[in-house]
Amino acid sequence: MAIRFPQRWTSQTSPEDTGGVLQNALDFLADIVDKFMSATTKGTVTIPNGATNVSVGFSSAITSPAVVVTPIGDPGARFWISGRTNSGFTINQGVAAPVAGQQYDWIAKGA
Repeated sequence: MAIRFPQRWTSQTSPEDTGGVLQNALDFLADIVDKFMSATTKGTVTIPNGATNVSVGFSSAITSPAVVVTPIGDPGARFWISGRTNSGFTINQGVAAPVAGQQYDWIAKGA
């Protein structure tokens, strides 16, 4: 995604105008960050003792979510996600979770 500023400084920009141009650019960037953050959600989830998966639900729908999952500690085998939809996804691992469970951090970003 290319960021385009609504105004540009030029050799014709007077010192009196630079404050307004800078403020407009900052407002524009703040809007971009707000849109990015509003389409992002994150959390931590635990696969319980003896289980090999856990479902994660989003608090509100995310269009075309890109999901990143990171185990907290060694899960003891490979792990992956499945069933990704606008409302959530499932974290799977190749072995049953230990007595304390297996935690995962996750983040999902919408389109």
